[in-house]
Order: sequence, then C-alpha cells, then structure tokens
Amino acid sequence: MKSVKCKQCSKITKKYDREGSLFCNQECYFRWKRKHPNKRAYKEKIFVNGYFYLYLPTHPNAIKKGRYIAEHRFVAEKNIGRYLTKLEIAHHKNGNKQDNRPENIEVLTISEHNKLTYKERKKNKYGKLK
Repeated sequence: MKSVKCKQCSKITKKYDREGSLFCNQECYFRWKRKHPNKRAYKEKIFVNGYFYLYLPTHPNAIKKGRYIAEHRFVAEKNIGRYLTKLEIAHHKNGNKQDNRPENIEVLTISEHNKLTYKERKKNKYGKLK
C-alpha cells in the first residue's frame, strides 16, 4: 500500500501499488477534469438538433457533462445580465433556431412559452394538435 495525495482535495488516502490514481475517488477526478479539460478534444462551437452550442466548461448551466451551453441561452443571459433559471426559456421570436441575434431572443417562463407555441401549432380538421 502507498499513500497518495489527491490532486483535487489534497486528502491523503491509501492505495494499492497497482492503482495509479492521483485522486482519492472518482468524484474528485471529475471535479478536477472539469476545471482542466482537454481543450483539443472539443470544438468551440457545435451544431446539434438545429441549435448551436458553445464550448464553455466553466459555465454553471453547461450540459453534455458540463462542457457546452446552448448559444441562444448564452445570448439571453448576456441580454438580461444574469444566468437563466431552470424555469426560464430563451425563445426565438422569428422561429429560426439558428438566428441567435440578441434582438431575436426573448426570455419566457415555461408556461408563457407553452401558451405562445400552442397558438402557433397546427391543428387537424377535428381540432386536435398534429
């Protein structure tokens, strides 16, 4: 057995000689990895399901294992000067998901967004949503 000082929390733990870990547990490893990502492995901007995502691993609302933030949400946060809550949505006024200009993005609550999109959705001849 050997003593190992964790790179993240500096806690000293006992490890078997065959274990080459520099961390006390997996949680500490992932915390350290989030602060020190391999930047060459990630693109600055990606396109997924019609939306652009920005590589911002330090953003508190980042998704995809804490690495990417939707560009329209990021633009909305810059407009209002604070982070969006989980109950807020960045809505594209013109309906184009790729148009992330600040004047095209508005912040709505989930209920406001549902009411707005309900009016825009098409109905069949029986009045049911398609």
